[in-house]
Amino acid sequence: PEPFGLDRDAARAARAVRTDGVTSVMRAVSLLGSFPSISIQIAVIGGAILLIRREAYPGLWLLAAALGAWSMSNGFKALLDRPRPEPGLIDAGGAAFPSGHATQGGAYFVMLGVILASALPRPWRLPAAWLAVALGVLSGLSRIYLGVHWVTDVIGGFALGVAWSCALLAVRRTMAAAATVD
Repeated sequence: PEPFGLDRDAARAARAVRTDGVTSVMRAVSLLGSFPSISIQIAVIGGAILLIRREAYPGLWLLAAALGAWSMSNGFKALLDRPRPEPGLIDAGGAAFPSGHATQGGAYFVMLGVILASALPRPWRLPAAWLAVALGVLSGLSRIYLGVHWVTDVIGGFALGVAWSCALLAVRRTMAAAATVD
């Protein structure tokens, strides 16, 4: 199928601003937002919170956010089978919609922001939360820049990921409220 006008315009704009330096940064950001990298982040961050604060739930919430986003992204990819733009600056297999990096950006990185905001001392909470969310957004945008996703793939991924993180945060809040009643 032919990409939407917005997709063509965003792809053209991304190609117009490519430089070697920006490409290097975008490759690194894309790697940071990949599922293998996120798995390592969960182990390190969840492990650190477990050791320092003796709390296992933060790591489990991060894992739930990442696994749910990964599962939903792959499910929609299999269902819709939208082709990727060609050629990209990096190899990317599988279908394009939704962007897995953007879905992770909307789920894992949002949850990471919430976890960091509750785990860190007060002066670090807001900057850490915003940094986590910014990394999630950049991870999705890097995929447009690298030419392996259409902008609508990224928008759809963000929407799916944010919806998943909101659902998890609602469950988290309900569990916390139930725990205070007992």
